[in-house]
Amino acid sequence: MPDCLPRVGSALLVRNEANQILLGKRNKDPQRGNWVIPGGKIHAFESIAEAAVRELREQEPRRGEGRGNGAVRDGVAVALVEAPEEEAHA
Repeated sequence: MPDCLPRVGSALLVRNEANQILLGKRNKDPQRGNWVIPGGKIHAFESIAEAAVRELREQEPRRGEGRGNGAVRDGVAVALVEAPEEEAHA
């Protein structure tokens, strides 16, 4: 089995009436201490939208109560990361 398996996650942009975006400070690696948008892993058989809403409720319970208007859309973003030179020729 490979050492590194692909991880599938979701993220959610939450905006208030003042057009401010909700950010949270990460308390674990990677990016510990950085400000990030809510998100996390997608569970088996969960849609991207379901995962995003679940993560919001887990990370920001007061904001995940479903108040206000909003739309949830599924989408896919792909990030390509190059292996360090010493690993690229292994």
